[in-house]
Amino acid sequence: YVYNGYVNGMYKIYYPNGNLYLFANYTAGLLDGKWKAYNENGVLLIKGKYLDGKKIGAWLINIGSEKERKEIYRNGVLKKTKNKSK
Repeated sequence: YVYNGYVNGMYKIYYPNGNLYLFANYTAGLLDGKWKAYNENGVLLIKGKYLDGKKIGAWLINIGSEKERKEIYRNGVLKKTKNKSK
């Protein structure tokens, strides 16, 4: 919902087939909390967290694929990347 001109709360976008595409949380218009992206079949592709609009902690990208990688963020700055090999 919008409060004082800022987006707040859970935000979801769906594919035309009804499956979830994007899940995010906002606080005072900034990304804050869990963030997830899915493919059209509902498979999780990316997940991570935001704090005050900046990426924090571990982000998993291309989950379950041969190109899966883990990125570590501190205060919105990428600190480390690790590629997963199969």
